Amino acid sequence: MLPFLLTIFVLSCSQHHEMSEGEKMEYSELLRMDVHDGYSVIDIINPWDTTRLLQRLVLAKDLSRHDLPADGVKVRVPLSRALVASTVHCSLLAEWGCLDAVKAVCDREYISVPEVLEAIDNGSITDCGPSMSPVVEKVASVHPDALFLSPYEKMDMGKLESLEVPVILCADYMESSPLGRAEWVKLYGMLFGVEEKAEKAFKATVAEYSRLKALAHAAKTTPSVLSDRAYGQTWYQPSSESTVGRMYADAGATTPFIGRSGYYGSIPLPTEEVFLKARDCDVWLVKDERPVTKAILASENKLYCHIEAYRKGNIWTCLTKETRFYEETPFHPDLLLADMIRIFHPDLNLPGENRYFKCEKKTEKAN
Repeated sequence: MLPFLLTIFVLSCSQHHEMSEGEKMEYSELLRMDVHDGYSVIDIINPWDTTRLLQRLVLAKDLSRHDLPADGVKVRVPLSRALVASTVHCSLLAEWGCLDAVKAVCDREYISVPEVLEAIDNGSITDCGPSMSPVVEKVASVHPDALFLSPYEKMDMGKLESLEVPVILCADYMESSPLGRAEWVKLYGMLFGVEEKAEKAFKATVAEYSRLKALAHAAKTTPSVLSDRAYGQTWYQPSSESTVGRMYADAGATTPFIGRSGYYGSIPLPTEEVFLKARDCDVWLVKDERPVTKAILASENKLYCHIEAYRKGNIWTCLTKETRFYEETPFHPDLLLADMIRIFHPDLNLPGENRYFKCEKKTEKAN
């Protein structure tokens, strides 16, 4: 996984607060919101131990109020000097017109938001170095009012703790459903003072995703899908409890590994096992920075040639450097679902062209 998400030591941050009586979200399994007059309490559930909280946030315009809860990380909102480590969240804020509130990022080489890159070049946004080991002095020089970090199990935040800056643990990537992750826009909208814009965007996403899902479930076939390709002796496949696995199901497809549970992301499998179980897959979806052709796949591993999708030329590639796949799909899963339905069920004749995945066979015909 690309290290564009600043990581922290989750176990040390996991908190022992009692679960709040806050509102359960419609789709998110990791958020709870308790909105009061003048402040809000946000509970983020630990995705590695759902009986505990990962973090409690207390959001308020006036942190001197005497009625604020004693526990939790106090955050003055709306934010105006945030460090946002990932291109995913930078892209969301650019969409909302909130980049003026972003003063620092990490991993410039993984940022693909043009406005952010321009701001780094002109000095209005500071690049604080690699997310795995940011330059603390640069972070401190920005005087951030919050750090947006993505938690990973057993990873160390190190010297950043000494800055005494509120940390927002962006665990949205650990949600087990596409709309569950997308619903985190409600929290991010609260943090940047654009609650209504976030709520409106989420409702539109839910409506379109639900429409597409209903359309896919009317299809007469259920194709089997293979994901990406092997890396050495390991081949990662989405679990049935991951956002991608759920999206395959919502798009009216399946995978040979759908029965694997207990994983919220990709399952690391022996390459040989994937070959044995995926030889009859109808569709092959591959993400890469560079074009992936049948010739390239064959040169990497001759066994690829025995996969049904390879033989039929039903290989669809997403060029992550040329598309906004990583930036858009986390909070707009309906856009990716539309691609999948066109690929899995061409007989449904879903209008429009694919946004992310293109088929080599169809590209050759067009040329």
